[in-house]
Amino acid sequence: MSQPHRHIFRELYLSQPFKDVWSSKVQGCAYGDYVFNSKNCYLSFELGGSQDCGYLDNCMKCIDCFDCSGCKFSQLCSDGLYLEKSYNCHHSQHLSNCSDCFYSAELFNCQHCFGCYALKHKQYYIFNQPRTKQEYATELPGLLSDPAAAAVRCSELRRTIGVVATHIRQSQDCSGDYIFNSHNCYHCFDINNNHDSAYLYDCLFHSGLSDCFDIDGAGGCELSSNCFSVGNSYNIHHCVLCSNLNDCSYCARCRNLKNCFGCVYLKDKQYYIFNQPYSAEDYHREVARLQGEFQRQGVSDMYSLVYGG
Repeated sequence: MSQPHRHIFRELYLSQPFKDVWSSKVQGCAYGDYVFNSKNCYLSFELGGSQDCGYLDNCMKCIDCFDCSGCKFSQLCSDGLYLEKSYNCHHSQHLSNCSDCFYSAELFNCQHCFGCYALKHKQYYIFNQPRTKQEYATELPGLLSDPAAAAVRCSELRRTIGVVATHIRQSQDCSGDYIFNSHNCYHCFDINNNHDSAYLYDCLFHSGLSDCFDIDGAGGCELSSNCFSVGNSYNIHHCVLCSNLNDCSYCARCRNLKNCFGCVYLKDKQYYIFNQPYSAEDYHREVARLQGEFQRQGVSDMYSLVYGG
């Protein structure tokens, strides 16, 4: 790529102030970013389909939750990490299909548990020991008044039982951690409903990815690579902060594009290079030439295109 072309893209990229908030379809969601289809969620980030929450990060479909990360389809939870389909759980992590649990971790389908670790299909347990319903109700108020002691006891259980190595559920032929409902995904983390992909991170949206490589924060994409924060796109590469793109490369902050290359702050266009229109024939010929120059000069991602030599 010649130096003038690099200057053209850099000038386009820096031509406008960056948008301060990348949220859409929200109401009453103050001091947050990357919030979508949500209402009354305060100081939250990377949040979708949630309501009446605060201090959430990387969560989806939560209601009345506070101070949680990586949670989905949960309600009335607080201080939680990776809670799934759980109700009224607090100060806990890695719970699935649980309700009314406190200071617990690695539970599946449990109810009314306190300070428990690595249990399945249990109810009315305290520090992994069974109680009657009445005994549990009697002991619970005193236990809740001393959270430090609960943390110590739970840590002892963790050391005795052993730490769970990975959190991969309903998935096949996958490696990484925090993988759900996926198959054939290599070295991926925090993903849901993804297939035949590798090196994905933070792709937990209901609409997953297929045949994608090296992507962070995306949903609903196919045959794409080396992208950040993209959605509902097909065959896009080296793109950031874009949605509804088809057959595009090296685009930033764009929406609803087809066959575009090196475009910034553009929407509802087709056959554009560096924000300039081309005929279909000229577009494909020029893109092939630019891609060859990119390869020869070591331009391999958006960062090297904007900030390279």
